[in-house]
Amino acid sequence: HNIQLERRYSVVYYKYNQSDVGHVGEDKENEEMITEAPLEWISYKQQFFDATLFSPKGDIHTGCKFKTHFKKDSLNYVKEFDSKFTIPYNNTSNQVYNFQYYFGPNSYNTLASLDRNLQSIIKLSPDFWLFSWIKYITRFIIWVFSWFDRIHLNYGIIILLMTLLLKVVLHPLTAKSIESSAKMKILAPEVAALKEKYGDDQTKFSQEQMKLFNRAGVNQFGGCLPMLVQMPILMAMYYFFPTSIELRQQPFLWATDLSSYDSIVSFSNVTLPIIGSTLNHISLFTILMTITSVGQAVMNNQLNAANAQQPGMKYMPYIMPVFLRFMFNDFPAALTYYYQLENLLGIGHQWIIQKFFIN
Repeated sequence: HNIQLERRYSVVYYKYNQSDVGHVGEDKENEEMITEAPLEWISYKQQFFDATLFSPKGDIHTGCKFKTHFKKDSLNYVKEFDSKFTIPYNNTSNQVYNFQYYFGPNSYNTLASLDRNLQSIIKLSPDFWLFSWIKYITRFIIWVFSWFDRIHLNYGIIILLMTLLLKVVLHPLTAKSIESSAKMKILAPEVAALKEKYGDDQTKFSQEQMKLFNRAGVNQFGGCLPMLVQMPILMAMYYFFPTSIELRQQPFLWATDLSSYDSIVSFSNVTLPIIGSTLNHISLFTILMTITSVGQAVMNNQLNAANAQQPGMKYMPYIMPVFLRFMFNDFPAALTYYYQLENLLGIGHQWIIQKFFIN
């Protein structure tokens, strides 16, 4: 259905003997690598399944050579993997090698139950060390998802319940953020008067503005906190949905497969002039995600005093969703459906807070 997405998640993984897990062949069309220590296992991982060779004693010797290859425009195969390695030979009549194979699904809980760290082949966070801690959030999401899965609900309903649960947990932060934004909007005329009074004396203006905010009980950075908390969760969802085999071939509403994009219209390849990406279908969840993102931007701009003072900034929240609409068009339906729910519930949540929680 989407060979580019399959290629992105088709990688050779390997585990050093009693040590770390590494991988090769994630992005480059041709890649080659030679290992520097004995290996416990080699795994040919696809998006949803893997074939793994185990050597419990670490008999896959130093100098294992991996090659990965694919042609970007080829539709005949996903990727080619090749491994060459040696095993120790003592020239005795009773030498035994205890190799084992695993052929099966990339289910995090299943792989973890093997107790060989094979669950590491499921990518839960960026490789860059600064963001590697996001994998712990993704693991927690897997745990919550598995708990809901025991109820045997439709996966679209499970995603809805998870999003609602997240909104409830983040309510105190969100309410405080919206309250701070409302106060800052009310104080905007006084801030403008201070700016006019102190002119180019930025230091004096900042001091007086801070005094004004303190008197009114305004946290100038209160609006950033919910976003800072939600961003790692959004990133974790980005890694969770495309690799979750539970969603494979599972339908919801018009989407026939939540693990792939929901196409309502298909056509010949069209290259977009400015963005440069190729479009051959239209995803309805992505369109709904864009509409709800713009709707949320309208509400935020009405509340945000900073955007009122900087007219150029107020258009940015409308431009970004349109740009992301083309980027997310190929993403799994579960992910774009989640982002749409996040926006829709965010609009409703903000309206309730403004209507019933703020005087």
